[in-house]
Amino acid sequence: MIELLDISTSQLNGKSIHNVSITILEGECHAVVGFGGAGKSIIAELLCGRIPFNKYSGSIKIDGETVKFRSVEDAMRKRIAFAPQDLNLIPSMTVCENLMLGSIQFQKDWIIDWDGCYNTASGTIKQLRPDISLDTPVESLKLGGRQIVKLSRALMLEPRILILDEITDGMTEQEIHSIMQIIAQFKDENRCILYLTRDVELALMFSDHLTALMNGSVMATDTTENLTKDKVLDMISGRGKEQFNSLEAFTEKYSISEREKDILDDLIRGLTNKQISSNRYISINTVKTHIANIYSKISVDSRVALINKFFEFSHKK
Repeated sequence: MIELLDISTSQLNGKSIHNVSITILEGECHAVVGFGGAGKSIIAELLCGRIPFNKYSGSIKIDGETVKFRSVEDAMRKRIAFAPQDLNLIPSMTVCENLMLGSIQFQKDWIIDWDGCYNTASGTIKQLRPDISLDTPVESLKLGGRQIVKLSRALMLEPRILILDEITDGMTEQEIHSIMQIIAQFKDENRCILYLTRDVELALMFSDHLTALMNGSVMATDTTENLTKDKVLDMISGRGKEQFNSLEAFTEKYSISEREKDILDDLIRGLTNKQISSNRYISINTVKTHIANIYSKISVDSRVALINKFFEFSHKK
């Protein structure tokens, strides 16, 4: 069992979390869901040792024992592996070379034992994507394939605790199915997975418990069987809470039309352009045009900036 107890920290990039408490049980996948900037990656970096123990308040416990990681190596000794959101790969090197970084095997006279490296590297990559050759340069793979390489490198550590940060970005349905199989295997072997994502549907599909995170704070934690997509979207966007219920005032301030208001509402709820198109019975090009108009009126250039501006306005209310 892993426990984050009343954790607070502020990082140099301006991101922070506040009094976060999360418990991850053995044999389960626990999802942490939130929009970009909610603080998900900070939680991952705390658990994998990227953020040392003297840079946060609160405590982390594994099996009831307080741990104080000074480095990633400290976390690895506790069999914690991290597949980070940043790809963390060297594009010009092959799949095998990327998988073996830091653990290259040598023969006598410091000659690289490529046969040994290939044997070690082949197991996990073949389990996930048997069509990927170990000789393939990483730069020739699509994003989903690179994610598979990143995950394979984490699995080579044979972790007891696996942290996945937006691992499904760019993946095909077949690749996502491979992730589901890995999660099922970990659960069968009584190991733990922490799954960090903005994709509510996949979080509900993969996990046993789900924690909703917004602006660095835990909004709620529940079993996934008690949750729906709309309920989770409400939690991570603050909808339904009086202090954030200011869409009407926000749209009035920025002279946003009724149609744009509907699309703004969908954006805040985390819907994709395709989902907005389906919900509103308009073409994707029309959706994009409305979004561009909204960005122009509010003076933002991204969805994250839009959501942050809305929440700042809501807090002032």
